[in-house]
Amino acid sequence: MPPIKTSPEVLAPAGDWDSLRAACANGANAVYFGLSDFNARARAANFELSELGKVMQYLHHRNVKGFVTLNTLIFSDELPLVVDFVQACVQHQVDAVIVQDLGLAKLISRLAPQLPIHASTQMTLTEPRGINFMNSLVPLERVVLARELSLENIRDVAEHSEVDLEVFVHGALCVAYSGQCLTSEALGGRSANRGQCAQACRLPYEMIVDGQKQDLGDRAYLLSPQDLAGYEQISDLIASGVVSFKIEGRLKGPAYVAATTKTYRDAVDAAEQQKAFHLSRERVRELELTFSRGLTSGFLEGVNHQKLVRGRFPKSRGLLLGTVKALTSRGVIVTLAERDVSVIKAGDGIVIDLGKPEQQEPGGRVWRVVCRLSQEEVELQLAPENDSWHSVPVGAMVWKTDDPALKKKLEATFHNDPIVHRKELFAELTGQIGGKLVLILRDRWGNSARAEWEGPLQQANQRPATIESVTKQLSRLGETPYSLAEVKLDIREPVLIPASVLNDLRRQAIAQLESAIFGACEKQINRNALEELRKELVPVPPPLSKHRHS
Repeated sequence: MPPIKTSPEVLAPAGDWDSLRAACANGANAVYFGLSDFNARARAANFELSELGKVMQYLHHRNVKGFVTLNTLIFSDELPLVVDFVQACVQHQVDAVIVQDLGLAKLISRLAPQLPIHASTQMTLTEPRGINFMNSLVPLERVVLARELSLENIRDVAEHSEVDLEVFVHGALCVAYSGQCLTSEALGGRSANRGQCAQACRLPYEMIVDGQKQDLGDRAYLLSPQDLAGYEQISDLIASGVVSFKIEGRLKGPAYVAATTKTYRDAVDAAEQQKAFHLSRERVRELELTFSRGLTSGFLEGVNHQKLVRGRFPKSRGLLLGTVKALTSRGVIVTLAERDVSVIKAGDGIVIDLGKPEQQEPGGRVWRVVCRLSQEEVELQLAPENDSWHSVPVGAMVWKTDDPALKKKLEATFHNDPIVHRKELFAELTGQIGGKLVLILRDRWGNSARAEWEGPLQQANQRPATIESVTKQLSRLGETPYSLAEVKLDIREPVLIPASVLNDLRRQAIAQLESAIFGACEKQINRNALEELRKELVPVPPPLSKHRHS
């Protein structure tokens, strides 16, 4: 049996069931998600703790790992609840928990040593010494590196640390260092480190220098970075030693999850096959339309703040269509940025960027597209009752914000819940004339199942069983999470094996495998861990008095 090949992981976000399905159907190797408590995206739909078993069964049936975000700072009075939370993760075979709080990581390692811990990006681990020190305190399976590191930084970390590395490759960037933001708490009492970020970085600001307000033109969103898109750096990141590529977006919808997951699945596959990866302009448009504040390489190519923060808008803009050339009685004439009239059609959503913060922007659904004499210009007509565009200035930028046809296309990718990743099975069929027929199925991880037919096997006068005929029946694995890699037929005489018998043996063996692999886990945790750790605490001596007595 060939050895197990470990491939780089595409890790996708899921804030709800549709996003979970989109991730699996588009090639994610793992999905991370939050439950109702203790996760840094409290505004996401998230999953209830009571759903955890169903979620993990869905993922594992598709050979996809599930990581639970336990990545907020924990208060002391919440620790007993965390114990129950970790118990549920163990029982439902969660593949890892993502943790920010160092004390919580210590507690989990004592509660459930068998539960892998991933150090969250909010731990702000940026260099080998910090990672190795952290790993000496709490055994880590993986470190999610800070998002401010360049390729060169990441390469250095990989060379000098022994822990697996995960890197964010797509999605929103926080202006605070690796998500360690205190602004939301300071301004509004909502702690980002407790999952309550109010996104203060997406608000407009003024710049005062030496008491004088600076004229920033159309740049008012000084703390709002553009989004990360690192698909062109995947090959270099793999060569640097990164094992997992993480997509941000538990607050985003299934169309976004589908488009981004497919992009990075293709990029990783190309790198593994040592092929050049190029994303077509059509695919880039899909990324822009599902969610984009503008796509950049973030910090992967080094620090470039002017490129990272455009400052013109704080939210998803979509695809730049072009600029307003003139107004008509029904809409606006737009000079297209890409000289391609096919990029806009009736039913698409548009917004006209006036470059003025917090001002209501005109736009809406396109009622009709009138092509001009060239591929460079179109007239976009809005609904008769929509008069928001009447005072739009010439030169204003026009953005396409929504494409119902694209959304429908992306949602179709997970409509039937396809299984993308299948485990290879190795089958062995043994028996002899007058005796029973035995089917053994094995996978690469040491799991096996055995099914028997009492027979008796009879000699075949014509059409004896062959490797080809047996393989044909055993490979009918349908919606199971398996594919048939190899069949060994250990029967010396020519025998007759009815197709119905092979089908029945296959079903029995598959059922055994699934019961063993995906069944309920009875593992328990050390529920005394919290009390044990508290007893181990060394009391801190009180400070010395300022006035000593002789």
